[in-house]
Amino acid sequence: MKERGGLGPALRRRLGILVVPAAGARPARTESLLMNPTRLKVFQAVYNLPCSNMRGLSRKVGVAPPSMRWHLGKLAEGGLVRTTDQDGRRLFYASGAIEDEDVGILTFLAPKNRREAVRAVCQDPGVTQSRLLRASGCNGHTVRALAARGILQVVRDGRHKRYYPGEELARRMREYEGRAPRSRQLLLSALAREGIQPESSDPGRGFWEIRVRAGDSAETLRFRRNPFDLSRW
Repeated sequence: MKERGGLGPALRRRLGILVVPAAGARPARTESLLMNPTRLKVFQAVYNLPCSNMRGLSRKVGVAPPSMRWHLGKLAEGGLVRTTDQDGRRLFYASGAIEDEDVGILTFLAPKNRREAVRAVCQDPGVTQSRLLRASGCNGHTVRALAARGILQVVRDGRHKRYYPGEELARRMREYEGRAPRSRQLLLSALAREGIQPESSDPGRGFWEIRVRAGDSAETLRFRRNPFDLSRW
């Protein structure tokens, strides 16, 4: 029989009251992972910088590595963050934000110099190599590696090499634009499950702006709608 007049599960979690699970169900957490302001910012960084390592996330959020390790561990235990090991490094990405098949290429794009090179090309298609290197701070080896993966396309124009977004990048951007409504709903559902009241808007700048409420406090967060749209990193 459904309980009437009692406290709801979300409120009982907020008050620290244990919710007894149904038979065969996983034990309920008494802690809301994202009620912690620092952990919420860590989750935002993981969502926006998929397949980054702990130290990169630590620099982005401004949290010391031991504290970052703790918050990432809690998020992983709670199922909000997933991990993968690449070349001896542990990398992190938000559950439901990217497809497993894209982990490899997003890992390749995680280093800042590669992201900056792609961003410079997306903002100025046809940029010459010399201008690209100056704008992004990367080197020739980086742009050659990006071209080899189909992320950038290089076209010879007389004495110059000009760079454009590659077909591999364009294809994955199209795929994630199609998945964007579902991705937003998964994100909102994850926030709501943690006792946060999310209010979403799409300002059209490559991000969803989500206003989250926890108790009497409120904050607006920005989550990238397409992990392959590096023009607005």
